[in-house]
Amino acid sequence: MKRILILMIVVVAVVLLAATGWAAGTDAGTLIQNTATVTYDVGAATNLSATASTGFIVAEVLIVNVAPSVLLSTVAVIDPLPASDQRLYFSVQNTGNGSEAYALTVSNILVDFAPDNPRIVIDTVNIGSYDGTGVGGDTAYSGPYTIPEDGVIWVWVINDILDTPLADLDTGQSQLVATHTYAAAGTAPGTVVPGQGDDLGDGPGELVLGPGGGTFSDTATYIITKTSVQVSKSIASIADTVSVPGDQPLPGAVVSYLLTVQVLGSGDADNVVVRDPIPLNTTYDPASLFVNGSAEDDDFNPPGVDNSGYDGGNDWIEITLGTLNAAAGAQTVRFSVTID
Repeated sequence: MKRILILMIVVVAVVLLAATGWAAGTDAGTLIQNTATVTYDVGAATNLSATASTGFIVAEVLIVNVAPSVLLSTVAVIDPLPASDQRLYFSVQNTGNGSEAYALTVSNILVDFAPDNPRIVIDTVNIGSYDGTGVGGDTAYSGPYTIPEDGVIWVWVINDILDTPLADLDTGQSQLVATHTYAAAGTAPGTVVPGQGDDLGDGPGELVLGPGGGTFSDTATYIITKTSVQVSKSIASIADTVSVPGDQPLPGAVVSYLLTVQVLGSGDADNVVVRDPIPLNTTYDPASLFVNGSAEDDDFNPPGVDNSGYDGGNDWIEITLGTLNAAAGAQTVRFSVTID
């Protein structure tokens, strides 16, 4: 059984802030007013004037985008089953022009199988990393969640995959749904809800349900596989020349990274490639790249030649590991950067 897998270790902030869209113009509740003035003279009386004013309050348009994370839109579940606490990751972004609260629900979809026992957790600690829901952890969803104008929340959808007969590459899906209070099922886009443009203090205008009628959703997929690839990344060391004992992340300090890649399961993973962007505000250290303990030339050649090394054009490390299986054991990549 073959797999084509490309692993990208990305600066979390870059991935997480990739949600598109901006708030829909002027804040809800804003008074837009103008005054017309006529000046005139009557006999000896000059510079008389008359005015007329009119105004309106900007209504609130209800728009929110739901999207699975680029890196977790399809999650491999390694056989054998059952498998508990399998996590998908979604963004929910308010692109309307006022703060509003949304109810979040999960609808599991039967394709070859249906995920089971769905839970929702709001990612509130170490964005991009699941921290559980205990003390100091992420927040278990318990009811409508307020998202400010232009705000985004990150949501873990967690399911169990039951021990049922499943074939390799069978799939099941979870749909995350964000619904506003006024968006009853079947509410048409463009519906005006009088006097509700100020639910969260945005102002006394009207509320207009945007595309989707105030209900928005997207879907991510679980795929059953006998083979998966795990990757971990850690900071192996930090070396500076100022502090005592010399291990602080100061400008000029050298930070060494260790990546470990390993195949799980009974099959082969083909065309395994590791890409790791050099972090912002750092510079790659030439000749610091080692793969499985052996020095790797910094030169990055076109695909089909070597295709491993430091790719200066993209400012990332790219290593082609080829075909791997569990018997190959852990593969390691080390490199270092200097803090600018």
